[in-house]
Amino acid sequence: MENTEFNIYLKWCLDNDIKIYPIPTVVPGHYRLIISTRGIEKMGDNIYRDKPLKDEPSVWEKIRLLYRDIYKKNNNPKAA
Repeated sequence: MENTEFNIYLKWCLDNDIKIYPIPTVVPGHYRLIISTRGIEKMGDNIYRDKPLKDEPSVWEKIRLLYRDIYKKNNNPKAA
């Protein structure tokens, strides 16, 4: 995903009061993600790493993917 593409997803989410951010766990370099929608926070069950194993996304890549998925879910004309 290119930066300009990501910026579209991020701007739409922020304009709609949707924010995604990591919360560190007790293990250094491991994070859980929080999705805040209009101030209502939901913590994810999965744990992501700064330096992921083989096929895992890093915590930062997962945040980017979630912004994209939320944007696409809410901007799909077929979903209406």
